[in-house]
Amino acid sequence: MLSSRSSWWVTPKVNFMTESDLTRFLSIVDVADILDVDVTDVMSLLETGELASFRVGDRGPVRIETAQLEAFIAHRYQAEQQLLRLRQAEFSNVSDFTDGRLL
Repeated sequence: MLSSRSSWWVTPKVNFMTESDLTRFLSIVDVADILDVDVTDVMSLLETGELASFRVGDRGPVRIETAQLEAFIAHRYQAEQQLLRLRQAEFSNVSDFTDGRLL
C-alpha cells in the first residue's frame, strides 16, 4: 500500500514555450523577408559579421536572434543619420566655394 505522501505517478514539470520564445530566433529567409531583401544580401551580412548568427549543430540551420537583428537595424539607422549629418555639414558653407556669392 502506498502512503498518501508518496505517489507512483510523478507529474513532469514541463516548460511550455511562450510565443516570444518561438519568435526569438529567425531563419535567413525570415530575416530576408523582414528586411525585404534577397537571401544573398542576408548571407553577405552574415559572412562579413555585420549581422550576428549561429549554426544549430555542426551542419544545422543558421539562426539569427531577434535581438541581434534589432541591434543591426538600430546600428544602420545610426550610421545613416551620421552620414546625413556629414553630408549636411559639407554643404553648410557653400558660400566658401562660390566666393561668397549665393547660387
